[in-house]
Amino acid sequence: MKAKTLLQMLSLSTNLYVILKDEELMHKLSGMVEKGREHYNDVFHPDEDENPEPIIERLLAKAHEAKAELEERLNNAAEAAYSKLHIAHTKEIEKLQEQIYVTEGKLVAVETRLAVLEKTNKGN
Repeated sequence: MKAKTLLQMLSLSTNLYVILKDEELMHKLSGMVEKGREHYNDVFHPDEDENPEPIIERLLAKAHEAKAELEERLNNAAEAAYSKLHIAHTKEIEKLQEQIYVTEGKLVAVETRLAVLEKTNKGN
């Protein structure tokens, strides 16, 4: 089960990395902007009171903002998932360390008993 969870987390992180690094959408949007810039600027001229940026420029800026926000949210989700996975393994390690400590204590007790037995056998 833990190996399956680890594989799922690795697969998820790989997929998120590919999505974040894929610039194809932004390149397509940029190409569309270049092709239709004059046509859209003719149709969507802002009024004198509005922001003088053409609407395509504003849409492109919003697309970049949305991409940055998506990257941030995906990074946060991946970090949260990894931290949960790390916590689970940390708890298991702590449990194993406690078992080692108890076992070492028992070993010391056995060695002490053995030493006492050896002394008593030498005396007989």
